[in-house]
Amino acid sequence: MKTYIDSDGVLSDFHGWVASHNNGVLDESIDIDRFIIDHYETCYIDAKQLPGKDLWLLMLATDPDWYVLSSVGSFERWKNAAPELDDFEIMRRALVMIDNKYKWFEERGVPRDKVILVTKSSSKINYCQPGDILYDDYNKTLDQWEEAGGLAIKVYNSYRDTV
Repeated sequence: MKTYIDSDGVLSDFHGWVASHNNGVLDESIDIDRFIIDHYETCYIDAKQLPGKDLWLLMLATDPDWYVLSSVGSFERWKNAAPELDDFEIMRRALVMIDNKYKWFEERGVPRDKVILVTKSSSKINYCQPGDILYDDYNKTLDQWEEAGGLAIKVYNSYRDTV
């Protein structure tokens, strides 16, 4: 049995990071994919750790059966959000963002080999074996996890539970 923990909205305050760059505002009018592409240099790396997550980060760093399982978006989504950028520039920015997410965990003692990144939340299901546990804030992902035989645990945060 393995335990997986989502990153954004569960361990890191990704939505708070977005709001901090938008005069404290975060609502559905913000095109998150465009925002990520425009702020790629600080994306993920500048997100604050959510309170009360030290034990989970310790488990991720030390237990061989605990992993981060997080979505970073996809080339297609970023290309649609920023069609004026050529493919090379989108890939360059994507590599910086991916490296930032790995670095965020490394700064907290979690090695890269414990961080699994997927391009969309629905791809998390590919890692589920019966009995595996997933902590996540996204209901659709949790439902898919349970349908595959896993144990899904809802993590509440101020963004997912108000917008």
